[in-house]
Amino acid sequence: MPRTATLAAVAGSLIAFNWLRLEEHSNLAQTALIVALGVAPALAPAGRRRLAACVIAFLVAGGSALGLGPGLHYPGRLLSRFGNGFVNFYDVKLPFSPAAHPNMHGAILLGVFAFSLACALAIAARRPRPAALALLVGAGWPATLLSGHDFLRGAALLAGLLVLLVGLRERPRGFGYAAVAGAVVVLAGVAASSSPALQRHAFVDWQSWNFSTAPAKAVDVSYVWSSNYTGLTFPSTPTVVLRIKAPDKPQYWRAAELSTVVNGQWLEDTAPQVQSSGYLGEPQLVTARDTNPANWTEQRVTVEGLRDTHLTAADVPVKYDASRLGLVMYDPAGSAYVSRGLQRGDVYRAWSYEPHPTPGQLARSRPDYPQLISVQRKYLEVEQRVWVPPFGTPGREAAVDRLFTSSARSYRIAPYRPLYGLAESIAGNARSPYAAVVALESWFRTGGNFVYNQHPPVSTARPPLVDFVTRTKSGYCQHFAGAMTLMLRYLGVPARVAAGFSSGRYEHGEWVVTDHDAHD
Repeated sequence: MPRTATLAAVAGSLIAFNWLRLEEHSNLAQTALIVALGVAPALAPAGRRRLAACVIAFLVAGGSALGLGPGLHYPGRLLSRFGNGFVNFYDVKLPFSPAAHPNMHGAILLGVFAFSLACALAIAARRPRPAALALLVGAGWPATLLSGHDFLRGAALLAGLLVLLVGLRERPRGFGYAAVAGAVVVLAGVAASSSPALQRHAFVDWQSWNFSTAPAKAVDVSYVWSSNYTGLTFPSTPTVVLRIKAPDKPQYWRAAELSTVVNGQWLEDTAPQVQSSGYLGEPQLVTARDTNPANWTEQRVTVEGLRDTHLTAADVPVKYDASRLGLVMYDPAGSAYVSRGLQRGDVYRAWSYEPHPTPGQLARSRPDYPQLISVQRKYLEVEQRVWVPPFGTPGREAAVDRLFTSSARSYRIAPYRPLYGLAESIAGNARSPYAAVVALESWFRTGGNFVYNQHPPVSTARPPLVDFVTRTKSGYCQHFAGAMTLMLRYLGVPARVAAGFSSGRYEHGEWVVTDHDAHD
């Protein structure tokens, strides 16, 4: 029994270690309990007692993993939550947050339990090959979902397999020789993990095999930034939409900017200042550094499966070379539009300016806005034809109060007063626009107890963004970006919503961006 417990604990720990990599942070105490539940039935006498122990361990593990209590509906709820968690692995980018995706977390814990149990039962029966197979699949499967430190994890898995095979020998004589040989092999694997010649690329990249020769159908991702707040569901299979040759520094690829807000929904400017060519940059909002090409970052963008009219570039786009795409219109705010729409194989170049102010410089910044903002109040509109005075304007709070109580359009913005009240309580005393931004960002990240949820509850009693910040605290990128931008504008801080893509993955000198990377 001690040998069974020891070998099963080693196998279960290795299985758990590999699965927990898929999470941003994990509850180690809960995971240890799950591994213990997987090992415990193997310590019971063979026969009916062991079978009963398996059933009991499964029920306890399922309840702990998926937050279920005893009851008649336990089996159905367990199956439903596990199924939802399993399917989410096709839609959610890894590693994921367990708090935002509890069913995925539960699915991982049940996987740890199942493989630990299978391995422990094989060990108890002194069946080395089934035990090794359970360990190999249980610890190796996560490697197909999230890469990273593959040689090191492979060496650890090899060590675990050697421990099992040697430990399950009927007559474990010569254990010292086997241990030395195994250690040599494992150390060789660890050494290989630090060799640039071996770690750069896999010899056979089987995970990228695709037996279909037909290109993926082009997809439209505008639903990600449509601001309808009703839910977000990515296709189960990602589609590569762009390949961007650029430096390996992670970027936000901006496709559009949403600066108009109507009934809490963020839209592209309905009447942009369109120019046919030249440098992008709104007058009064650019500096001498912005216009210096020596400070720009160049990108070469190849369109794969994207159905859209926007050109995409690293934030902040300042220039495009898209002359081969036909008629292209440029908005000084940083957007570019292809009149015929993008097509597979389109290639264009883009240049972006990436400011790098220090926190100290930002903290010392003052609301010395140009006339575009201080007079015309650009990016301070909180509803059609309703503008808020800029941050730092004397009597700003009283002016905003009059907007809610006695302006001609007070009925349009009255439902958003709770949102404004929260903005004032969180950042109203900020001494600079930057301080207000930091205060709100910190609140959304940690202080407000928000969770990311692609299918948040929907209320018809109040506007979605108001319901998000005051009641549900549950939403996705449209909610977070839309709410923070609107709250900043109510504070007099000019802001807008950027729409585009997160970095994607970097391979062979280019960024591979899929529809799953679409993000506000």
